[in-house]
Amino acid sequence: MRPISWLGYGLFLAGWLAAGAARSQDVVTTRTQTFRGQVLSVSEAGIRIKLDQGGEITLPRASVTQVTVTPPPSVLRGLDAYDKGLWREAARDLSKVMEQYLGLDTEWAAKGLLCYGRASLINRDYDNAAKALEAFLNTYPDHPLILAAQIGQASIELHRKQYEPALAHF
Repeated sequence: MRPISWLGYGLFLAGWLAAGAARSQDVVTTRTQTFRGQVLSVSEAGIRIKLDQGGEITLPRASVTQVTVTPPPSVLRGLDAYDKGLWREAARDLSKVMEQYLGLDTEWAAKGLLCYGRASLINRDYDNAAKALEAFLNTYPDHPLILAAQIGQASIELHRKQYEPALAHF
């Protein structure tokens, strides 16, 4: 048997660590089981997850007791762009929250949805802003940033010259 060189071992270890770092594991717990893999989508019906051991399953929302999902890189980039005032980049990167993670019960998903709505509003994309802010209000009614979504909705109504609904939002 040939000994492994330090260089070979180092390359193996670097590759192994990179593969593990590139793919984080999401965990969805129900009343009776814990599922590990990658969350593919979230809807009112359930959370669809690609399982580590193979296959996919949709877990009914009512049976889910805990969710631990790592935010995707595009969401992290979008939140960073939002914090820096780069509204177009923020809206582009955070649109994934609307598409894939709408309703996920994590702080990053809620904040991502709100920031997507606010960035769309600043970009004068009023239709997407209205959809995102409405989704935020419906999905996270007890969130501490609910007032920011309501002010965003009022701003959209003012832009549309619908003063009565705007006043109701204020």
